[in-house]
Amino acid sequence: MSDERRFETDAVVLRDNAWVLAAAALPFVAIVALVVSTLDGDRMPLAFIPHLVGAGLFLVATALVRRPWPSESRVRVQATRSGVRIGERVVQKSVLRAGLSARSGGRHVVILSPRGATARDIRLAVADEATAQSLLRVLGLDAAHVTARFRTTSRVSATPRTWTASALGLVTAGVAIGAFLGAPIPVGLAILAILALQLWPATVDVGADGVHVAWLHTRRFLPASDIAFVAEYDERHGKARISGVELMLRDGSRYRIPVANTFWDGGKTTALALRIRDVIVARPTDAAEKGAEIALLERRDEDARAWLERLRGLGLGANATLRTAPVRPEALWRVVADTSAAPRV
Repeated sequence: MSDERRFETDAVVLRDNAWVLAAAALPFVAIVALVVSTLDGDRMPLAFIPHLVGAGLFLVATALVRRPWPSESRVRVQATRSGVRIGERVVQKSVLRAGLSARSGGRHVVILSPRGATARDIRLAVADEATAQSLLRVLGLDAAHVTARFRTTSRVSATPRTWTASALGLVTAGVAIGAFLGAPIPVGLAILAILALQLWPATVDVGADGVHVAWLHTRRFLPASDIAFVAEYDERHGKARISGVELMLRDGSRYRIPVANTFWDGGKTTALALRIRDVIVARPTDAAEKGAEIALLERRDEDARAWLERLRGLGLGANATLRTAPVRPEALWRVVADTSAAPRV
């Protein structure tokens, strides 16, 4: 499995359920039926068309983003640097623009994205995260080789406080300008500005050197060496819930990346968190730091029970003192991903 030139594993292909997509399109079929029914001169059914359009768009978007009840087929996956064979289907590496690992429905999923705006992702459920990373690494689509781009929700949604402050600020400015000019137009413009800020997406690029976040004219780059820990969060914003990724930096500060409304997330938050974690794990370390990490985990002159208890203590920060820093989670992940480390470590 660790062979960099060739990789094979069993996987489950997850495809969109055709029956779900057909059911989601039923409102548009109803629109055709209503239009036909108006041929006898009765225009009353046309009043339902806007409602059916809205319902159809919502259902189709839900089916495409959430992909409920996917159809499954078990296949053998064979990957090399030039491409991947999925059962009888061969996909050349040149056709793929990106690859990500994610979790969906409690399973580890590899997402392979073909080039082209209308091409649908290839989703493969695999045994575990290590298998997902091995597949991406053989294809050259892992965090060390390819920069992954994510479209996330507006930076205004980073916290309820930023959203409330922006809304109140724009409305107050609109009311003040409207009172000065004696016209209500600025208030309407302020409301439109709030909607624009809420809908304007951010772009998050995750590369081997760190994380770059761009929104409107703002830019923020977080070097991988400055990121100590990655966590997901789920927070209520009014009647909606926003999921996102929180980065804990080595200076003690935190940086939040709101990703999507929880309903429309579709596993994007987990994929972003895993990608950033992979970048941290893959960060080069000098020999002294690497040796110190392995030395902490190696079994000393102790029985198995004492060894496990000491390892659990390390994970909880029991070794930390005024002169000794706690073992960082990314250091443990680096050891896990290090194929040259002894299996017992």
